[in-house]
Amino acid sequence: MAGLSLGMKCLKCAVFFFNVICFICALVLITVGVYVQVNFSSYGPELQKVWQAAPIAIIVLGAVILLVSFLGCCGAIKENVCMLYMIDGEIEKILSDALKDYGKEEIRESIDLIQKTFECCGAKGREDYGGEVPESCGTYQEGCSEKFAQFLKQKMVIIACVAFGVCFIQILSAIIAFCLGNRIRNYDNI
Repeated sequence: MAGLSLGMKCLKCAVFFFNVICFICALVLITVGVYVQVNFSSYGPELQKVWQAAPIAIIVLGAVILLVSFLGCCGAIKENVCMLYMIDGEIEKILSDALKDYGKEEIRESIDLIQKTFECCGAKGREDYGGEVPESCGTYQEGCSEKFAQFLKQKMVIIACVAFGVCFIQILSAIIAFCLGNRIRNYDNI
């Protein structure tokens, strides 16, 4: 396609730029997923069961975003309308699927390991055990539910910020890809 207008060149560059950002974010997600998977496997198989789904989901999400971003860059460079529309559809599907599964977690706790790891005792405190407190409680007074919630909040804020940032960039990229696809199609019809 020779002689693109300035507006179409800008749209093409914007699609490419946002897809490169998404590509980088996807690499970050994959790295974080691998790090969490490796880091929590060192705590032993019991705690790894608790966290098994989260890092795998992060890695898969990163891989899907990586693929979609790569296709978006190719579509923008090659000015392939079909590929640009496919990216728009894939991004919408990814976001819809993510929203359906939002908040679902299958968590199995290993009480002793969690109490040692998070320096806590029982769900609400030592009184949960009545008279006989397990060795894993040590001298800890605070309940594990509060400690574990604090830990999750600290880590989930980071993951949520990255995920929302990627979603925002992907939505923006989808809108721009759709506009570019329309402009290329209209340009071809002239």
